[in-house]
Amino acid sequence: MRSIYLRPINHQGFARRARSVDADIERWNTLHREFVEHLVDLNYRTGAGLEEYYFSQCLRRALRPGADDHVDLRNPNFFGSDYVVIDHDGKLYPTDEARMLSRIGRIDLSIGDVFTGIAAEKRDILNAASLNSFDPDCIHCAFQPYCGSDLIDDLSRYGRSDHARSSTWFCRRHTSVFDHVFELMYRGDAAADHSLAQWSGIANWGAHLAPKLS
Repeated sequence: MRSIYLRPINHQGFARRARSVDADIERWNTLHREFVEHLVDLNYRTGAGLEEYYFSQCLRRALRPGADDHVDLRNPNFFGSDYVVIDHDGKLYPTDEARMLSRIGRIDLSIGDVFTGIAAEKRDILNAASLNSFDPDCIHCAFQPYCGSDLIDDLSRYGRSDHARSSTWFCRRHTSVFDHVFELMYRGDAAADHSLAQWSGIANWGAHLAPKLS
């Protein structure tokens, strides 16, 4: 096994009943950071390259703009474009999380059905808020070029698409991850370099590491 994907409880489904809107984000960020640091130490001691999947995705995103392997980090992340979810009754949803919100009665985010096709007007309304390029918080963030947006999560947690981005779960989670990504990149010790080389696919990481920040 080379990859482990740590994921917080999905707020879009029935598990939300057991959690408050922004429960335990700091606890989650601490757990995630400590786990990645454990992997850095483990990999250096054993010569392995075990990764935390999402951290590696964020690392590659920072190193290679346009690396869009994970939809949460796409910007823009247009809905109903390269994939849709078809429910058992034929309704179309932009994501599985959108289907889950409809299932629990939170909001109807269906964008058509298999009989009549995609409801373009409804899809376009969602797509108008599916990027971070003009968000008043994001445009001042150093991580904006690497990050994405999650309209469905915002609607799930806050009931609106224009909640202040810097206080959202999505932003607070990703700010922590990208802080850690760049901390490891500029740490410059052998253990960090070993894992970064494995996770990024850059075998000679140390030789091409950018100058350390002063």
